[in-house]
Amino acid sequence: MVVTAKQANLLKQLNLPVPSSLQIASRLLTFALHGNGFIKLDSKERRVLIRKYWEEWVSKPVQIVRGGHCFQGQFGHIEYLKARTKAEISDLISTRKVANPLPFITAVRIDPATSKILTEIGLTSLKRVEVIQKRLFSP
Repeated sequence: MVVTAKQANLLKQLNLPVPSSLQIASRLLTFALHGNGFIKLDSKERRVLIRKYWEEWVSKPVQIVRGGHCFQGQFGHIEYLKARTKAEISDLISTRKVANPLPFITAVRIDPATSKILTEIGLTSLKRVEVIQKRLFSP
């Protein structure tokens, strides 16, 4: 489902990115306004954090480097960031999978960009890569 007009307006008022998905928008708003119980920042600082991470990661090319992941070694682009919920953070800590989890998880569209394969993965499982445009004509 797409973002509602009310959500889009609130995200714009808060100077936050407007994602295309209703769920992603809801999670961003919840994190921005109420936090996730783990990050000890006020609302304004959480909004700055969202903008910083969004600008730094969304639409950027990455390679999946997490060992054992079904797409390990594959390249793609980050479609969006999804804020982790309080329950997700608690689960990661209680199962000792991650001692200090990041507040976001990513959705990576596996290359080519027209691919329908979208996988959610943590930022620490990715490596930013530089894209070098291929030459159209040989010298």
